[in-house]
Amino acid sequence: MMGSMSSHGDVRKGPSAAGASRRGLTAAGICVLANYLAQVPYDLHLYGTRYNPAGAALLALTLAWFLTGFLLLLRGSAAGYLMTLGFAIVDFVFYLFNAVNSSLHGFGPLYHLSRFDDPILWVVFLVGYVNFVAAGYLIWLLLRRGPAAWR
Repeated sequence: MMGSMSSHGDVRKGPSAAGASRRGLTAAGICVLANYLAQVPYDLHLYGTRYNPAGAALLALTLAWFLTGFLLLLRGSAAGYLMTLGFAIVDFVFYLFNAVNSSLHGFGPLYHLSRFDDPILWVVFLVGYVNFVAAGYLIWLLLRRGPAAWR
C-alpha cells in the first residue's frame, strides 16, 4: 500500500510511499538510460561509421544533463530535482512533438512498431516509446511528490 488512511480518508505518504517512489524513479531512470544505449546500434545501423559530430555532441550533452541531475536527485539535491525535472520535460516534449509531427504527415504515433521488416529499428523505436512514457511518468512522479520529498 502506498500510504495509510487517516480518519479523514486521505492517504498519508509514509515510508512505503517513499520506497515506491524511489523504485519508480529508478525504473524511469533505467528506461532513459536504455534509450541512450539504444542510440548506438541505431546510429551504426543507419549511418555506419559516418556519424554526425554535432548530433553525437548533443546526445552526450543531454546524457550528461540527465546523469548529473539524476545522481544529484538520488543524493537529495534540490538542483538534482530541477535538473531531472527539466530533462524529463524536454525529453517528453521531444517525443510528443515527434509523435504529433509523424501523425500530421500520415503516420500514426506508433507507426514504427507496425514495421517488422527491420528488427533493429523496431527495437530502438520500442525503447523510444517506452522512454516517452517513462519521461511522462518521471514528470508526474517528481511534481506529485515535490522537491522536498527527495531530500
